Amino acid sequence: MAKVGGWGESDLPDAEKAALHYAERLYVDHANIDRELFDELLEHYSEAQILELGWAVVSYMGYGKLIHSFGLRPDQLR
Repeated sequence: MAKVGGWGESDLPDAEKAALHYAERLYVDHANIDRELFDELLEHYSEAQILELGWAVVSYMGYGKLIHSFGLRPDQLR
């Protein structure tokens, strides 16, 4: 988990770095996802896997926004 924040400089496998790059881009700058990023992902994942990864990322993002809008903290969700 400690490697996730600095994924680009970590010793994580290239497939994991590509997935984290995609997740970060979806969260920070989704309007600028380009062919280059998809080509990077396609080196490691099928189109179906990329779709599934994207869906998982945006689902967690949406869930986080929803619980934040209710003023909930993670320790209150048990």
